[in-house]
Amino acid sequence: MKNSREPFRRSRAAFRVAAAALLLPCLIAAQGCADRQRRNPLDPQAVSPESSLTPLDAVAADGQVLLTWDYSQFRDISGFRLYRRGGVGDLVRDLPPESVEFADKEVENGVAYVYELALIVETEGEQLTGAAIIATPGPEVGWVADRGSGLVWQLAPDGRQGVFAQGWFSSLVAIAVNREDRSCWVSAGKTRGLYRIDAEGDLRLIELDLTSPGDLSIDSGSGIGWVADLTRQRVFQFSTRANIDSLGMTEVDASFENPISLGAVGESCWIVDRPAGRVLLYDGAAA
Repeated sequence: MKNSREPFRRSRAAFRVAAAALLLPCLIAAQGCADRQRRNPLDPQAVSPESSLTPLDAVAADGQVLLTWDYSQFRDISGFRLYRRGGVGDLVRDLPPESVEFADKEVENGVAYVYELALIVETEGEQLTGAAIIATPGPEVGWVADRGSGLVWQLAPDGRQGVFAQGWFSSLVAIAVNREDRSCWVSAGKTRGLYRIDAEGDLRLIELDLTSPGDLSIDSGSGIGWVADLTRQRVFQFSTRANIDSLGMTEVDASFENPISLGAVGESCWIVDRPAGRVLLYDGAAA
């Protein structure tokens, strides 16, 4: 019996050795795949590389385009190559591996530019990262309000991207843009005053004699703004160029049932009084 079992034990040992020999390449291959996922975000065998990177993004501005990305988690990227098409000449710029942004200032306002980013991967050469990005720089600044979230967004000149959001305003009623300094003015129903967001994103509350701010309108050329007070059913005129603490606010010498909409034109203002069924033009210069 002893001799009959010995070959069996040797066979099992031989099987374990053979299995280990077969398993070792698989483990090495698996380790290589796992390492490849960390090393090369463009390898088709990588597992969800998009979750570990921030692809190329472009935000247009006045006289420049800011490009951002982040591939810092990958170890064998030796650099980046940025391509730009459009305008009077194409651009190719080589950047170091630690780069996460580039400000392209060799652009003209109003011209659309197409950008692509390539990774320079060790042992694999140049690899494009994905779809091209379009940006059109310009001096314009757009603003949009989201009453649901209470946020006011500044938009890039081409409207393709949001630059930043400001606020969390409760009961957001209206916004008005002063093109003279590209600021945005905000009226919120539960605030005794007006908010001003400058072009850089700084927010300030200007406390005024208002109980329930309503619609808001600004004429940038004259620097005159108008705001309705819904509780008092009055309309007030102010100056965007006056002392920021008071704005030189004066009350319009007219009464309204519900001034729901304002439209500034020069030194005058169109006022829609819905319950009275009338639209009035108030001449601020003659007041």
